[in-house]
Amino acid sequence: MDSILVAHGESRERDAMVERLLAEGWRASASDNANTAPDWASRDPYDLAVIDLGDPPEKGFRAIRRLRRTLTRADLPIVAVGAPAYEAPALRCGANDFVPKPVDVERLMARVQAQIDLRNLYRLKDEFFGIASHDLRAPLNLVLGYASLLSDSLRKDAKPGSRALMMAEKIQTQGTAMQRIIEEFLEFQALNGGYAALCQTPVDLNRIAKRIVESNMEYAASKHIALSFEPDRSLGKVRGDCGRLEQVIHNFVNNAIKFSPYGAEAIVSTHREASGAKLEVADTGPGLKDSDFKNAFVKFARLSNKPTGNEKSYGLGLAICKQLIEHHGGQIGVRNNVHGGATFWFRLPFAPR
Repeated sequence: MDSILVAHGESRERDAMVERLLAEGWRASASDNANTAPDWASRDPYDLAVIDLGDPPEKGFRAIRRLRRTLTRADLPIVAVGAPAYEAPALRCGANDFVPKPVDVERLMARVQAQIDLRNLYRLKDEFFGIASHDLRAPLNLVLGYASLLSDSLRKDAKPGSRALMMAEKIQTQGTAMQRIIEEFLEFQALNGGYAALCQTPVDLNRIAKRIVESNMEYAASKHIALSFEPDRSLGKVRGDCGRLEQVIHNFVNNAIKFSPYGAEAIVSTHREASGAKLEVADTGPGLKDSDFKNAFVKFARLSNKPTGNEKSYGLGLAICKQLIEHHGGQIGVRNNVHGGATFWFRLPFAPR
């Protein structure tokens, strides 16, 4: 049985909502104001919350923001209730749906049911993909293992240019590509579902960026791309997961090389700002088309530009980067440069002293 929290300051409306929810077969708990909703949700695993924004609505908005720090829209759907003018701000704060006052209880029940159904579908989807991905791993690892043994054997015995050896190596190459897709997909699902934990400590963003630039020098040189690093020495430390930030920066740098033409330039730079530390990766490639901006960080989206050296691109890397930076409490974005090319960037808050 689904459990619903009603946080409402008006006792008559609150009691009417709870009574109707119970009559519909749900379990319902009542709180007398929005401020206490995050505390209630931290103690009990509710399936949905109905939150009265109040008038003025600032306390309600604040409560929704607090809930969204730890619970995604899929974890805890929120149906906000308030004056019609508050609908857009409530949805931007993190509410899943909105019912205007005066509240039509029938309408509210329909919205609650729709959000509960949607939440259950999300859960089924996550379970399905988790099982499917797990079941793909075992046979794929077996295929890759035998393909590796076959390739090693053929290299010893087959003639140069052997068709059998070429086919065995092709199996390895394509199998490894499929393995990477599965791993990236599982990682995206974990981040999207809030299952991936971050080990955050004060980290030196300059040191991480320098290491990533150095590790990509050979790749850049293979395409005659000038890769450089311009650090801000006054940067200060940010609070983050070192391994995850390496992953984001590597993706930015790798993409700059992958999608830039031979002989281009890629510059990694850091900047100290009032609100935090910013890292940018700028290239002199073709830049993004207007239609690309809305899809840049969307999973499986394919942008208009293609890799310039026949490299593979699976459409999950930037979506994972967005999830990781947002899990750090940061911002991420992209812009076109005035003189050509694009700049991908992220900003993180400084580590507390």
